[in-house]
Amino acid sequence: MAANKQYTKEELTNIIKDELKSFVRNELEREVKKMLSKSGSDARKEVNDIVKNGLSKLAEFLWVRKGVWQSDIK
Repeated sequence: MAANKQYTKEELTNIIKDELKSFVRNELEREVKKMLSKSGSDARKEVNDIVKNGLSKLAEFLWVRKGVWQSDIK
């Protein structure tokens, strides 16, 4: 790149978007992984609650709809 190059608004927007994507991909992802790897962290507890509730709702749904899928198994 030339030292005195004048950038257009679109070029600057694209540069900023690319840098933000890079930051999110590298730094934020690393921090989230670090938070989730700690067994006592609030984030991990929250993820566990979400997964537990999701599986509970799935089991409830399958039980309610067992008449539909049960006949396919036999």
